[in-house]
Amino acid sequence: MNVIKKILIVLVVLVVLLYIVSLFLPSRLYVETSRVVNAPVENAFVQVNNLKNWEAWSPWLKMDPDLQITYHGPESGVGASYSWVSPSGKLGTGKITISESKPNELVVTDLDFDEEGSGTGGFRFEPEEDRTRITWYMDSRLEGMIDKYMGLMMAGAMENTFNEGLDALGTVAEQMPPPARTPDLVIEETRVAQLRFLGLRDTVDTTDLPGQLQGNFSALRKVLESQGLQSVGAPFAIYYITSEEDEAEMVDSWMPSIKPWRFDACMGVDGEGTAEGRVMPGMRPASAAVVAHYFGSYEGLHAAHTALNQYVEENGMTLNGPLWEEYITRPDHEPDTSKWQTDVYYPIKEKQAEAQ
Repeated sequence: MNVIKKILIVLVVLVVLLYIVSLFLPSRLYVETSRVVNAPVENAFVQVNNLKNWEAWSPWLKMDPDLQITYHGPESGVGASYSWVSPSGKLGTGKITISESKPNELVVTDLDFDEEGSGTGGFRFEPEEDRTRITWYMDSRLEGMIDKYMGLMMAGAMENTFNEGLDALGTVAEQMPPPARTPDLVIEETRVAQLRFLGLRDTVDTTDLPGQLQGNFSALRKVLESQGLQSVGAPFAIYYITSEEDEAEMVDSWMPSIKPWRFDACMGVDGEGTAEGRVMPGMRPASAAVVAHYFGSYEGLHAAHTALNQYVEENGMTLNGPLWEEYITRPDHEPDTSKWQTDVYYPIKEKQAEAQ
């Protein structure tokens, strides 16, 4: 009995000592590491800002080959997210969401590890002539004694994992073609997921297209509310151009003055909608695409279309369906037009399909 009693006393003392020491341990886990890659900042940024691109370089996605990924929201930028389930238990379950995105400067993510807690992470991009310094960081609060000791053990391992990821990210960015650059424009190749939407058919009002779009989106929001639907991603408009002449004319003027082009003002929805007046349900198919991330007033959007047409022609691509514009920033929420983001998408045929 005396031996057992002594063992119990020793255990109690150890627990008390561990607890006392934990009071002086950091209450947050912060890991940061950097790499300089031989690639322009645009190439590095698009690999992080589009979460689907993470499949090519993220070390977390390589740790469990059976990891189940589900994407949510827009393809890139604020609101883009994916959730994961690890059947093997290696990576548990959780969700990552982009909460802040500044082109070629910063991507911030919210991390939700379900019962394991939460945190924030992010990437900073600093151009150094034709190279880019990428900094990857994670910040998480540590609650309780066990979490604090786990944090001590995890910091080194996470830094090694971040270094591995940055090496892979650098390799992918360096293999990309040079970006097409204009002062307020970034072009990238991407893939868009299938999207269910409700669309309001209209013809372009050459005198006030922005006002026309705002009115149509307001009407769509009322229909979504009446049908109990939630919007998915940013509102967008699909433009139906029937010939190369139409396309060239639209690119040259953007505010068309000759032909009444048809377009659908659209909002992605989380369920199956029904026709209501001029509002019709539709499905935007999954496809490869070239997207221009444009910042500025709508009057300058012609620059995005001109750059995209040039990019498509120079890279021997073939368009595959009508183009669309996603209006990331709501003008009624942001008075500074220089901060308005519009993503212009040109769907293109898959290279394998063209070869056949």
